[in-house]
Amino acid sequence: QKKNGVPFWAFLQAGGQWEGSLSVRVPNYAETSLDIGVPLLYGAKAIQIFPYCFPNDWIGDLNADSGLIDVNGNKTERFEWFKRLITQVQAMADTLLDAKFQGVISAGRYENGLDLERMDKELWNECVFRGNLSNCENQTLEKFRSLEKVEAETQALVGCFLGENNEEIYFVLNNSTTECVEVNCIFNAEG
Repeated sequence: QKKNGVPFWAFLQAGGQWEGSLSVRVPNYAETSLDIGVPLLYGAKAIQIFPYCFPNDWIGDLNADSGLIDVNGNKTERFEWFKRLITQVQAMADTLLDAKFQGVISAGRYENGLDLERMDKELWNECVFRGNLSNCENQTLEKFRSLEKVEAETQALVGCFLGENNEEIYFVLNNSTTECVEVNCIFNAEG
């Protein structure tokens, strides 16, 4: 959006092991939470779920574990995950929808619990988040306005936005699927 003014939307993976491949991972709850949070932190204005409902094209695929609604029309375990996480996002929607994304501050070491050597052998491994988004270097900030510094042991990301009246808005996210994080945001005296 910063480059050409067009808001971006994110697709979230709701399932896996499809198209005959058991190596397409099924994201767990923590990964789903991160899948929702990271795009919003980078200024996404909408999120889409793929697939929401088990695709008819995959009815013959006995291994597929896909969607929030299964092949028989029943809610999957992921349905409740997404419902809980989307409800949390809705609480921030009015603020984030009108906010102008400025960049992201990163603090701490990235830890996701994945065996990256094994992950490199997985199908579509280039889609696995590894602590930063490719081609987003120009959106990385050291500090933003009154936010002088962010401290965290494991990685925390802070999305920096400006509101309608030029007020500072911050979206703080634990960027780990395995670790809790304490985040210290240090503001200058004017903030």
